Amino acid sequence: MSPHRPIAESSDPISIVIPTYNRIKTLRQVIGSYLSQSRVGEIVIVDDAGTDDTGTFVAELATHDPRIRYVRNEERKGSPTARNVGVAHSTGAYVLFGEDDLRFEPDYALRLMECLEATGAGLAAGRILYPFPGESDADAMARTAHPVEPRVDRKKLFFDASGPAPGPIPVPFIHAIFMVRREVFAKVSFDAGYEGNAYREETDFCLRVGQEGYSLMFCPTAVCVHLPREVVQLGGQMATGIWRYKVWSLRNNHRFLNRHYDYLRRTGVVTDSKLSLLWSFAFSELRKIPSFYLRRYTPGAYAALARRFSK
Repeated sequence: MSPHRPIAESSDPISIVIPTYNRIKTLRQVIGSYLSQSRVGEIVIVDDAGTDDTGTFVAELATHDPRIRYVRNEERKGSPTARNVGVAHSTGAYVLFGEDDLRFEPDYALRLMECLEATGAGLAAGRILYPFPGESDADAMARTAHPVEPRVDRKKLFFDASGPAPGPIPVPFIHAIFMVRREVFAKVSFDAGYEGNAYREETDFCLRVGQEGYSLMFCPTAVCVHLPREVVQLGGQMATGIWRYKVWSLRNNHRFLNRHYDYLRRTGVVTDSKLSLLWSFAFSELRKIPSFYLRRYTPGAYAALARRFSK
């Protein structure tokens, strides 16, 4: 944990919400990047009925930094509910969602707030990097230094936020490490119906924010970094194992398309039929399973292949 942090003031408008479940090891690695963010008045850590020592660790943190708040669900309720609980226990004008296996680069929070203020958007997120095993943040940044086109995969319904851009870009949806104006939560909350691994919880939230008339922005000057998969212990939404994880992904994607397909078609985000999108997603998820085992048991070989095919 970094010993350096900004001095919080009562006027600091940003609340960070971090849902967590049995990932004290990775939480220890990333928490310093949250504590060092400027304009952050509080950091709400929501323990979703974990069985490790997260509560003890967070209590110790709070003795050194009064911005830390710990909330515990007595029974596991899933990521969407944990996020809603965190929002309910926060007070800032802007709510930024973090994760227990992801760190912020300097001023991630500040730059998103400035992006919201400059554009008038209701939600904003920055670049997100996924380093290969053994790859440094600097190397990951260099590997993704070129703009990505197209950014929106209209079959997988995925926005590629890895590459740079000349300025903020309006988006239909984006990854879960976003900042939201508090006023938005009067109209939209996370849907607890996305069960299990909660796949599509953030995409669903983004679309409903857009349907309420708010714009959403990709702000490329803000950068966050996901921990390499080989250092992330089995916990969080992966706690059920890879096969159950994929089943939940398929089920939640089906729920998502049943709810939003007409809107996505009407706004031009998709042109394929719903059935085609469901099959395309199912095929892409099944293709990922061999790479999961390769990454887990032979990370060196996985890294070499990943670098080769990323060129």
